[in-house]
Amino acid sequence: DYSIFTAAIAVISSCGPHITASAGESSNIKCLRDCIELLSNVLTIEESPSVNEPKNSALQQLKRGCIFAIERLSSNSSLWTTIASTFVPGVSQYLFGYIDDNDGLAPLDNANIGAALRAIQRVVSLPTNA
Repeated sequence: DYSIFTAAIAVISSCGPHITASAGESSNIKCLRDCIELLSNVLTIEESPSVNEPKNSALQQLKRGCIFAIERLSSNSSLWTTIASTFVPGVSQYLFGYIDDNDGLAPLDNANIGAALRAIQRVVSLPTNA
């Protein structure tokens, strides 16, 4: 259900950045890693042109919510490896398709793209001489 999923995204976004890994792998961090994989998979759902506009709009809103949630989670360094391995490929595919499908981007679109890029920037190390 859409409302339950968006509520779960809000809880993950609010609490996830503050959960730390204790000695070894904590079950909370494992749960967050699984959530990142799920949120990343939402980005790969194809939008069907045959589906009516409200459903595509709801899917776009879910994708935005997933991107903003992972941006928030990217402030937790315990999750960087998972974000880099699952979110970065999915969001890259999503952004390339999104930009190709939209001629004029609205301010909300720019915020969406900016959130994705900020999350990528946090987890992907650049060489110091770059």
